[in-house]
Amino acid sequence: MSPPVFQDDLSIPDEERLLRRVHIQQIVRDDDTGLARVSSGVFRDKELSINLESALSDLGGSAESCLQASSAHKLISITAQNARQFNQSVCRDPVPDDLSHGLVYGSKSGSVRDGLRAAADWVIPANAPRYEEIEAERRLLGI
Repeated sequence: MSPPVFQDDLSIPDEERLLRRVHIQQIVRDDDTGLARVSSGVFRDKELSINLESALSDLGGSAESCLQASSAHKLISITAQNARQFNQSVCRDPVPDDLSHGLVYGSKSGSVRDGLRAAADWVIPANAPRYEEIEAERRLLGI
């Protein structure tokens, strides 16, 4: 059986925010700032799971709803344009319990992962937390 081929959905505009959950174990310290940042490993999957913000909104959801059952997660975003500039396809992939689900599809070399990480913005929390706050959360969760 050949692997699925996901076509870039051009009906998804470049400015579309693609929301990605990040487990707190995938958050590292930025040695330059002392703040938390996501690891480039957050972007390693060939079929990278995301939520399309506009589809989520159309369904009455919000960024917060992406984390409803995920107390050990934070939320970041990249844009469809960020993904496409690294030759990634952006497509819808609705699943029964998450109709806003989509994928950023393509091979992700180290430079692609690093580029996507650099393009990522914090959504929840709105700004990069101090790394010490992430460590404290880990301790509270027993991680």
